[in-house]
Amino acid sequence: MAPVVVGPIVVVLLWVAICPDQAVFALAILFEALFILTTVDAGTRVLRFMIQDLIGNAVPAFKETASWTNNLIGSALSCALWGYFLYVGVIDPLGGIWTLWPLFGTANQMLAAIALTVCTVVLFKMKRERFAWVTIVPATWLVACTTTAGLQKVLSPDPNVGFISHALRYGDAIAAGRLLPPAKTLGEMSRIVFNDYVVLNILLRASE
Repeated sequence: MAPVVVGPIVVVLLWVAICPDQAVFALAILFEALFILTTVDAGTRVLRFMIQDLIGNAVPAFKETASWTNNLIGSALSCALWGYFLYVGVIDPLGGIWTLWPLFGTANQMLAAIALTVCTVVLFKMKRERFAWVTIVPATWLVACTTTAGLQKVLSPDPNVGFISHALRYGDAIAAGRLLPPAKTLGEMSRIVFNDYVVLNILLRASE
């Protein structure tokens, strides 16, 4: 993973040195590249472990993470799953990126909050309580912001924000036989409602 991270950093630093007037643009590209690369890398690893553990309940040998065969199969399945979501986001923007991005953002920020919480516990275990504020402050901020955003995505009365109000708006329009953009057919509108409730179900189950 190190070459994947260091490579873009070196390229962007050279870019900034050669064209300092484009520094902001270069740093924005760097942030986006590293954000996606590190998130996909970490997500794929975690998903591989989950897949191996799940399949391992039926095939115990598959839980063995020292096996290259098991790791390759688990990694291939993980890449196929998130690749499918990426594919859906490209060919079906009604139920792809617009539906998955809030889930991705919520999961990513909550993962960061969990990591900071673990670091806080470690600091207390190491008797370094005086440094705990370094992790407590950002962890508190992340939990507050992500929880607030999650609740708004579920409960907001604004159809442009809340999944429930958005699904109800399109559901009422379907019942009345009206088309709402960006949908071009009633079938697409039905798919939008279905996607909203799927995401809502995932959010509610994740909060249990």
